Parts: sequence; structure tokens; C-alpha cells
Amino acid sequence: MRTSVTRGLAGLLAGGLAMTMSGTAIAAPASQLSTATNTGTTSGFFDRLLDNTLGGLLGGGYRVNTTSDSADVRPGDRICADASGRCSLRAAVQEANHRKGATKITLRAHTTYRLTIAGPGEDAAATGDLDVIGRLSIRGNDARVDAGGLDRAFDVIGGRLDVDDLTVTGGTPPEGESGGGFRSTGTLKITDSVLHGNVVTGTGASGGGVFNDQGVLKIERSTLHDNAATRAGGGIEANAGDTRLKTVTLRANRTGAAPGNGGGLHVTGAGTVTVHRSLVEGNTAAAEGGGLWNSATGTMTVTSTRITDNSAPKGPDVFNVGGTFTIDGEAVPPTT
Repeated sequence: MRTSVTRGLAGLLAGGLAMTMSGTAIAAPASQLSTATNTGTTSGFFDRLLDNTLGGLLGGGYRVNTTSDSADVRPGDRICADASGRCSLRAAVQEANHRKGATKITLRAHTTYRLTIAGPGEDAAATGDLDVIGRLSIRGNDARVDAGGLDRAFDVIGGRLDVDDLTVTGGTPPEGESGGGFRSTGTLKITDSVLHGNVVTGTGASGGGVFNDQGVLKIERSTLHDNAATRAGGGIEANAGDTRLKTVTLRANRTGAAPGNGGGLHVTGAGTVTVHRSLVEGNTAAAEGGGLWNSATGTMTVTSTRITDNSAPKGPDVFNVGGTFTIDGEAVPPTT
């Protein structure tokens, strides 16, 4: 790769910093460079240039450097930059969706990113939730994504999303839609994270925390608490697909009354669920299976897991319609 950098006086006056990389021209506006120089923040400007431009062009990832919920100016140009030249979480997701390989997005530690651009029903991450159609990972560094009741937080549309060390809260999609924190038809892995305060409402709305829609869901060393769904799966709804939980806490999740099954986790259809070394505690269902609910054709395997203090009129802790359900090797008979 041949790289050339021009930084003469004429370049600064006419267009700022000009750079060409593998035939791709990059221009740093003179106004931004001048402002950075005059305020003594030149290094900050070049840090953002490296984050937003070189990271994308050289095949690396993006470091989010603003909490603003702002769209990318030109999705697909591999440069993570909103109208102010900064790399927002939304812009980083938009750029990652256009790349062929996996992309790593790194958030600032202990920082809250609130979604503020309304517009549910759009699938390019430009408005509403953050749509994932590519392959990307988000390193949270104990940051928080707050959907603010605007929409769900993340929608994995056949892509792959790996989330690590992140709190996701405030997800509320339009009435009747499922998946408050996450909805996924692809592959979703959640590690060392917390999902709480996500809610889905209306007829058919399931999966307050996560809705796995015939995809692959893996959750490890994470907690889902105080999420809610009108239909089923206050914490997690597994609509078929493959769902695997390891060292996961499901606590104080709940379902409404239509029909109100599976306060902690609910399986619809021929889903496969494994729960290992986990805690299912204090979840509530309005009808059946306060903790775990298995369908007539589902397969649920639970090992080394504590299931306690859940509540429901039928099957307070577990409810099995008639599928294959075992706890530490012992079959759970159909609940009557």
C-alpha cells in the first residue's frame, strides 16, 4: 500500500490535511483543523482522524468518540463520521454493516449512549433501533446503551453481533413487536452484560429482554432482570432456534396476561434451549411457568442451575407442555 501525506501551507489554506490511501482520497476540512489548532486540541482531532478513517480503511475497527446519537454522513465509505466528523455508535454500526469482514466497535468506559433518533421500522440503522446486518462486535467497557423508550436497542437482521461488558436498557419497540433489548434472526452472543428495564407490549409481544427468532443466541456471565413482555418470555423468548445460557441470572422478569407464560424464559415451537450453572429467581408469569416454560415440541436441558422463588398460577418455577425437558438428567413430566 502506498501512502502519501501533504501538509503544506497551500494545503492547509485550501482544504486542510489531504491524504491518499490506496487511491482513496481523505480530506480534513480546514475549518476543523484550524479550530483544533486554535484551541490547542490538534492531537484530539488527529486521534479522531485515526479512529474514524484509518481504522476503517486499514480493516481495523472503530472507537466511538461521541455520545450523540447521530447518523453516518456516507454509510459505506468505511469512514465513521457524522456531520461533525465524530464517530457515533450509530455511525459505527452503519459502517460495519457495509463491510465484508468482522468489525470491532469500542465504546468509552462507563459512558451512556442514548438513542434519540425516532423512526422505528427502518432497517439500515439510520433511525430507531440499531440494525445489524453485518458482522460486528461491541466492546462496552461497562458502558450503557439506553434506548429511551424510542424503539428496541438492537435488531440483528441475519447478521452477527457479539456484545461484551455492556448494559442495555430502555428498549420499547412499537406495540405488538417482540424483543425489547435485542431482536435477532441471526447470531447473537452476549457476554458479561446486563439487560434490564426493557419492555414489549401488545398482542403477541414476546421477549422483553431478548427475542431469538429462529437464530442462534448465546448468553454467558450476564444478568437479565426487570424486563417484561405481554405475551411470553419476560426475560427471553426462544422462537425455535438454538438458545444457550451459561452462568446467567434471570431475575424479576415478568409476563402479562395474554397469555402470560414463561416469566424468565419461554420456548415457542421446536426450539432447543440449554441452561447451565445459572440462576432463575423471582420471575413472574400471569398464567404458566414463572421461571421456565417449554413447548410441546421444544427441548430444554437444565444443569447445575438454581430455580427458586418464581411465581405463576400453574408451574410456579417450571412448566412443560410436553416437550423434552430435563433438569440435571431428570425428566420433567408434562405439567397439568
